[in-house]
Amino acid sequence: MAATLLVRRPEPAAWKAAVTLLESHARRAPLPTPQRLQLADVRDRLGRWDECRGDLQSLAAAPDVSPAITALLVGKLIDHDELAAARSWFTKLARTAPETADLLVLEARLAAAIGDRQAARAAAEKLVRVRPVRPAEADAARRAAQLMEELQLIDSAERLSGEIAAAVPAALVDRAEFLARHNKLDEAIDLLGKLWSEPPATVPRQRVLRAAVTMVPVVEPAESPQTFATVAQWLTEAVEQAPDAPALLMLRAEFEAARGNEAVAESLYRSILDGGQADEAARAIAANNLAYRLAAPATADEASGLVETAIAALGPHPDLLDTRGLVRLAQGNVVAAVADLEEACLVPSPAKLVHLAGACVAAGDKERAASAIKQARRLMAGPTRLHRRDSILLEQVERAVSPALEGS
Repeated sequence: MAATLLVRRPEPAAWKAAVTLLESHARRAPLPTPQRLQLADVRDRLGRWDECRGDLQSLAAAPDVSPAITALLVGKLIDHDELAAARSWFTKLARTAPETADLLVLEARLAAAIGDRQAARAAAEKLVRVRPVRPAEADAARRAAQLMEELQLIDSAERLSGEIAAAVPAALVDRAEFLARHNKLDEAIDLLGKLWSEPPATVPRQRVLRAAVTMVPVVEPAESPQTFATVAQWLTEAVEQAPDAPALLMLRAEFEAARGNEAVAESLYRSILDGGQADEAARAIAANNLAYRLAAPATADEASGLVETAIAALGPHPDLLDTRGLVRLAQGNVVAAVADLEEACLVPSPAKLVHLAGACVAAGDKERAASAIKQARRLMAGPTRLHRRDSILLEQVERAVSPALEGS
């Protein structure tokens, strides 16, 4: 039970504790299959793929193995680009397992990984039994659309997301977020505008506002002035209804930062910390966000205190470790910065990997920086875009490590 709770935590430190606990039990007696699966999974998360692979292959080779175990092995082999082994195990699985949604997902992922886009598209489209999509099939269709997007079947994903939004009006937010991820920000904001002007029973206005504020940092305000003006007006309307609401103050701070108004953003984060309405979690998030903004040599000491406060409240969450790594880098503590960012990247995202690459350049490790950039680029092939600040850092790091990138 203790290991299960640790595995479910978001912090890598908890996963390490889970591995220690499970390995201790395994030395005393063979682990039951559920615990062996837990151990294999968390080893993989911690970068111990060889051990994870061995664990799963041993389980999958057993007589009368559950198809779910073989499917888990196939999925991880695809993740690690071991495609010959993935294909072999998938063939065994497909002979005996029924054509479930999980099997179709694996089939599509494997086909895409080996470059057969037509087969990947066909498998993904089988997830949706009825077209055009009806409300009853919306959940299955969402899964299919997400898979298509991850596999870079963008045209198919866009058509399907439009069908879902037509069947379920609340899915217009998902549709808008899809459009924003694929360089159609103005169209996305127009869609959200339809929801903003409707009664709040369809989609809560705060969800619409959160989606809009999350979209805008990927472009310069001068590129989409009307979009920024529209979102600013929505924020004004929302704040008039609840001027001191911490959630709205947070959104305002994020939006002002996206507009380049860093001083205003910092002031808003400080008002959350100084006010009495925010709960502990909201205050910790505000402290972390402010620390991120202050991660520069002149303000790094204050930033350090803020991020440590956030970690004390929420634990060593990867996003907080990412901020602390940037703060330590600003303080000149490069070794500690790399250590924090390496641990943060156990839950990888393009932004965290770019931050790690920047720290590795500062440490003189261009090979590790190049490796982080390549991993970030792979993730960015899916539905992810960098904020402008991280895009600039990415360009700087790529220039610094270009020989290592070209030679690999």
